[in-house]
Amino acid sequence: MCRLCRDHYDKGNESQTDFAYALALVRKGFSDEEIRLRILAERTYWKNHQGTKQAHYLKRTIQRARNIIENTP
Repeated sequence: MCRLCRDHYDKGNESQTDFAYALALVRKGFSDEEIRLRILAERTYWKNHQGTKQAHYLKRTIQRARNIIENTP
């Protein structure tokens, strides 16, 4: 059983789920690369984010999550 899996943050929307998962991983102290690899490994549907779009999407999602966590008292 996965203690911290993307499925636990399912919001019914792939992007919202990725963001919620990224927030949780940032809170737990994961690096950007670890978060990127976990999302890549656990998300199965990438129709809207293929090729270079995928890398930009992941970087943007992780950075947004990190900014929120680091700027929350």
